[in-house]
Amino acid sequence: MLKPESTSPKNPCIMDSYIRQISDIIKEDAPMVGAKAANLGEMYRLGLHIPPAFALSTQCFSDFLNVNHLSEQLRLLLSQTNPQNPERLSDIHRLIEHLFISAPLPAPLESPLHLAVKSLSAPLFAVRSSAVGEDSLVSSFAGQNETFLGVQGQTNITLAIKKCWASAFSPRSLSYRRSFGLDPEKIQIGVIIQALISPDISGVVFSINPVTGDQETVVIEAVFGLGELLVSGQVTPDHYELSKTTRVITLEQLAVQEKKLTVVGGQV
Repeated sequence: MLKPESTSPKNPCIMDSYIRQISDIIKEDAPMVGAKAANLGEMYRLGLHIPPAFALSTQCFSDFLNVNHLSEQLRLLLSQTNPQNPERLSDIHRLIEHLFISAPLPAPLESPLHLAVKSLSAPLFAVRSSAVGEDSLVSSFAGQNETFLGVQGQTNITLAIKKCWASAFSPRSLSYRRSFGLDPEKIQIGVIIQALISPDISGVVFSINPVTGDQETVVIEAVFGLGELLVSGQVTPDHYELSKTTRVITLEQLAVQEKKLTVVGGQV
C-alpha cells in the first residue's frame, strides 16, 4: 500500500475550483467534493496508507450541465420518471447517460484534468462517484452510484467521469433518493480519480454493526482480489465481527468464493 506522502504532488495549475488533491481535503469539504472524497481526505490526514488520488468538485458537475445547457433537458426527463415503472426509469437513465457522454467537459477543466491524471503516475485508475449526502445519518448511497475499475487513458477517464455523473440518475439511485424524499434535480456529485492497486484481498469495515446497530462491534467483510464483487453483491464475503473493548474476534464466517476480480497484464 502506498504511503500518504506518495499522494500526487501539488501543482498550482491543477489546484482550482474543479480539482482538489486528496491531501488537501478535510471532512468539512463534503459539500464541495462529496462524502466519499471527504472521507478519503480524512483517512489521509489520519496517516492511513491510500493510493494517490484527486477529486473533481461538485462545481465541475454543475458547470458541465450549465455550459452544455443540459439542466432544462435533465429537468424535463426527470419529470417523466415514475417509480412504479422500472422500464421507464431505465429508458430515462439511458437518455441522460447519452446526453452526458455526447457533451464536452467544461473547457477550463481539460488541461488541468490531463495534468492531474499524469501526476498520479499510474497505468490504471479507479474512477469513483462521490455524491453529497453519502453515508449521512439519514441515508447511505453506498453502492447506488457507479465505480469504474481498470480505466486506462484520458479518453476513457473522461468517459468514466461522465458515466459516474449519469449514475446518479440510475433507476436504483432515483428510487433510493425518492424513498428519502430527496429531490433528484438537486443532485450534487463529485468524482474521485485514484491510482488502481492490485490487492490480494479487499474489504469493507463498519465501525458500527450495520445490522444490529451495536456500537461496540466492528464488522469486517472481505473478498479475494478487487472489492467490486463485494460491493456489487456478486460474491459472498468472509465475515468477521470484532469487539472494540477486547479486540477479540467474536464471530468468524468463511465463505466459498468461486470467483475474484483482479489485475492481470495491466487489465482488470
